[in-house]
Amino acid sequence: MAGTLKYWKQKVLWVKPEVTYGTDPTPAGGLNAVLASDVTLSLDADEVTSAVDSDSFQNDQIDYANRSVTISGSINMYGSGTAGTAPDYGPLLVGCQMDETIVASTSVTYAPVSGSTESVTFYIEIDGHRFIVNGAKGNASFSAGIGEFTVFNFEFRGLYLEPTDNTLTGSVYNNQTSFVGSKDVSELSVHGELVDGVSFSLDSGTVNNTHESTETYAVANEDRKATSSISCWADDLSTFNPF
Repeated sequence: MAGTLKYWKQKVLWVKPEVTYGTDPTPAGGLNAVLASDVTLSLDADEVTSAVDSDSFQNDQIDYANRSVTISGSINMYGSGTAGTAPDYGPLLVGCQMDETIVASTSVTYAPVSGSTESVTFYIEIDGHRFIVNGAKGNASFSAGIGEFTVFNFEFRGLYLEPTDNTLTGSVYNNQTSFVGSKDVSELSVHGELVDGVSFSLDSGTVNNTHESTETYAVANEDRKATSSISCWADDLSTFNPF
């Protein structure tokens, strides 16, 4: 029987915060779709081998432990279009050890947290193949510059489930218009001081590892070592003194 070709380009990504760790909150294409680029996923595991003595040469017995799925991709950052309304990719930021603070009709801000970090569930559909990844926690990095899109890069590690066949489901994307950095739409401040910025990057440095025992199968946040880089025009030290 002839096989059916599957196309990697036909791909949708849904993400939704979990109420209980590792429990599927059932993302839906009409509510939880995220417009992302360069999405990849890979299976990671520790290979366990057993060298069995035999009367003939043969491969060792192989099995796997600490299985997990790594999901990565990028998003051209954008606002929701309404002050005080989080963007569609907000759950990704929350899953990267960040707290979401919403002030109605005013603002949405994200700040790093260490305790009570949240997890998310991903649905990734690739032309009829559905991959569900529960209990995912991630790391975020950002880059912005004049003449460039502001990009949010993410990498998540989650729990492995067997994929299933599924009809590719339609998705609804809300206001997801991003802008190229320019004088008209960009502003950069450092410690509250407005600077004449050219480019900016930030890696949240979150460390996530998989843990498996007789009672637990989970991805845990273990550390955070953030790094950042800024390029800006030199100014009078009385205006901005980085030293």
